[in-house]
Amino acid sequence: MTVEQEILIRVSGVLEMLSREIELRPNEYLWNYEGAYNALPEAILEKVCAAPDPVAMIDAFAIAGIDPDGLAALKTKISGNPRILAWVKVGHDDLKTWHQEKLKDPSFDPFADEEEGGEE
Repeated sequence: MTVEQEILIRVSGVLEMLSREIELRPNEYLWNYEGAYNALPEAILEKVCAAPDPVAMIDAFAIAGIDPDGLAALKTKISGNPRILAWVKVGHDDLKTWHQEKLKDPSFDPFADEEEGGEE
């Protein structure tokens, strides 16, 4: 497998997860966790985090092999429903915050609390 193929698989996976979460669980925002933060290549994650809003964020996924019409449809779906837009914004804001923290502290791990956890 080439690097380009792996990038396409990772980006496609995040888009598929986001699309499925919008359809199946519009009141949650778990799409941002390992599915995006850990899966996306750094260059694409940077573009996602630089986007001013969740709709513009979708443009970061425009790479060779990704259907532009599918991206346009996803943008329309997100922008056309206030609840979905708000939900995706929560995840997008988390990603932006995590990315900024990682730039300041390379050892930053947004999932550290979950791993330490244990039972309450």
